[in-house]
Amino acid sequence: MERHRAAALEYEVDLERSREMCAILGDYGLLEPFTMQATLNKEKGGGAMHLTGMHRVNEKNLENLNAAQLKNLMRKGLMARVLPAPAVARELRAAARAQGDAPRSGG
Repeated sequence: MERHRAAALEYEVDLERSREMCAILGDYGLLEPFTMQATLNKEKGGGAMHLTGMHRVNEKNLENLNAAQLKNLMRKGLMARVLPAPAVARELRAAARAQGDAPRSGG
């Protein structure tokens, strides 16, 4: 029972961190919506996957932040969470291509 309470508390703490991060990124104009689609090759059963309601960091807007905003992101530990996003997206696309899928993303 204690383990369940600890897990629930950890979840609540992570949820609050996510809210804070999204609020800051939104205030700084860094978030932009995007969708991702993947179409499986016919040899793999065909079909498609369509993900919506997702957001990513707009890299151009990140470049335009002032020093105080960048310092705030670093102080709160958000830069490490923000910077990998484009690399992760590239890795997802590469993995899908390697499996014969054709991912597409749009804003």
